[in-house]
Amino acid sequence: MGTLGLNESGPVTEDIPFNWMDRAPPYIRARLEAETRFLSYCREKGLPGVALCVANTYGPADYQPTPHNGGLWDAARGKMPVAIEVSQPTVDIRDVAEAALSAETRGRLGERYIIANEFVSNRALFAMAAARGAQAPPKFIPYKVSYSLAWVTERLMKLAGRNDYAVSTNAIFLSNVFREMDNAKARTDLEWKPRPLTETVRDSVNWFAMRARETSARNVLPLAY
Repeated sequence: MGTLGLNESGPVTEDIPFNWMDRAPPYIRARLEAETRFLSYCREKGLPGVALCVANTYGPADYQPTPHNGGLWDAARGKMPVAIEVSQPTVDIRDVAEAALSAETRGRLGERYIIANEFVSNRALFAMAAARGAQAPPKFIPYKVSYSLAWVTERLMKLAGRNDYAVSTNAIFLSNVFREMDNAKARTDLEWKPRPLTETVRDSVNWFAMRARETSARNVLPLAY
């Protein structure tokens, strides 16, 4: 979804040209360059391709886990004392897989499709996860405060000669730059039907809980007699 343009007056669509190059960090610029080259090959060389613009993914069977999904599990088990007050477009990873399979047969070549479902605040999202785990939701830090803290941290790290650190202004900026997205094109062309976010949160938390129990059981050593 980082290749999409921003729209302050309504939901984002595939037709909005990229309009925030002046604020885009290197990660986004790389994504944009990749998609631009890909679509140009579709137009000029007949590459039979379709591009999917995917929102932040959640769902079960995340063994790594990914940062977003891992945060959901942290909230569910009471391991997230604070979070940033931002909002994001979300999508179930299972629905992403279904969209990709459908795009192979139903997608219009050289087109791109927004694969995003519900737009939700972190406050609401983590509240759902915390409720599933019978935990209190995290406290929230305003976006501007978080950005200011990241800005100071970056300067201190650079003074210390470090170029790799977890908290950055780019990461904070990207956590809140995306808004509601219109998935009508995917629903029509790909016959895509994403599931409710509540189902995604439920299945994610249940899977992580099961995974934690299995891991704990494997780590229990038998008694020696």
